[in-house]
Amino acid sequence: MRFRLPAMEPLIRPEPSEDERRAILAALAEAEPRRPAAYESRWREAALEEGASGDRADGPDDGFLAS
Repeated sequence: MRFRLPAMEPLIRPEPSEDERRAILAALAEAEPRRPAAYESRWREAALEEGASGDRADGPDDGFLAS
């Protein structure tokens, strides 16, 4: 399951002419969305898999501070 944000209405400043606005919106629609490299890393994938499986250290060094 991937997190997706809903589409947003683009705000272009300074306000372009109608022809310019159409050209800008067409270019945006053609642009391939790219995810940052961090989203493709093996470290992230491993962390997500670990979190989904419920695996974690239960020993005294489990990453939490004792109170």
